[in-house]
Amino acid sequence: MTASMQHRSRIRDVPRGERTVHVPLDAVRILSTDPCRPDRPVSDQLDSIGDWCRSVLGADRVWASVDGPHTIPEAPWTAPMHEHPATVLEGADGTEWTVLRIGSASLTLHVVAHRVGPPRSSLLAELAAQRLERTLTWSDALIDAQAAAEIDPLTGLGNRRVADRIIATVPVGGGLIVLDLDDFKETNDRCGHAAGDAFLRYFAQFLVSFTRSDDRVARLGGDEFVIGITDTGDAGRLSRRLVTEWNRRGGGTVSAGSAVRAPDDSPHDVFERADAELYRIKRARRGQDLDA
Repeated sequence: MTASMQHRSRIRDVPRGERTVHVPLDAVRILSTDPCRPDRPVSDQLDSIGDWCRSVLGADRVWASVDGPHTIPEAPWTAPMHEHPATVLEGADGTEWTVLRIGSASLTLHVVAHRVGPPRSSLLAELAAQRLERTLTWSDALIDAQAAAEIDPLTGLGNRRVADRIIATVPVGGGLIVLDLDDFKETNDRCGHAAGDAFLRYFAQFLVSFTRSDDRVARLGGDEFVIGITDTGDAGRLSRRLVTEWNRRGGGTVSAGSAVRAPDDSPHDVFERADAELYRIKRARRGQDLDA
């Protein structure tokens, strides 16, 4: 079954009662009425979506919400919007539901339009489903391409683009951990690039297994990695535990610096402090090695 068919099945299997459809979408930008303004505020885009649901679908009520800290309640929808594919659901009680799919790889948008009235003909419903199928196929391919553009092909972690985003969005009270594999260049030169690549993949798997589900991990480049922490005060503790556990395993050591964002800090300040701590630790370690 194709991804788009799975989406169709999920939409058509909406249960009785309050019909809310959760769909991963990436078209808030694509479906914008003004493609020359990809930075258009999400609130404006939601207004456009709601207006389309009302005018084209004849919806009596429209709900829209964005995953995250902000929920957008029912509101007056005023902005215009081009016609876009949707599918029609017929409830067991004769109520008709029309669902619009939009989307974003980084944003899940839930839009449900409710229209009370006689069911549309099966032909119109099937035409709507076919149009939706074509759009989903195209949108899924776009989402896959966008996801691939943010994955480091060697380690499977987020790439530098994701790392930059983790740094830029560290919240107040959250923190960053910056990691660097010690003596990796020497290991890579001695054992060969294939072995070095395998070692980086192994370290990436360790980071994923050691961190929590809400921590974000990405590769900065080379043998440097970054972890974004959302919990207050956890960056330093997690950093120490991570270094201890990795170094205990043998086969190489890692150094890490961490910092927590204070209310007056910029994200760049947090990264600079974590990076400076990392290199203080590495310099101290080199001094210990020379003394030995």
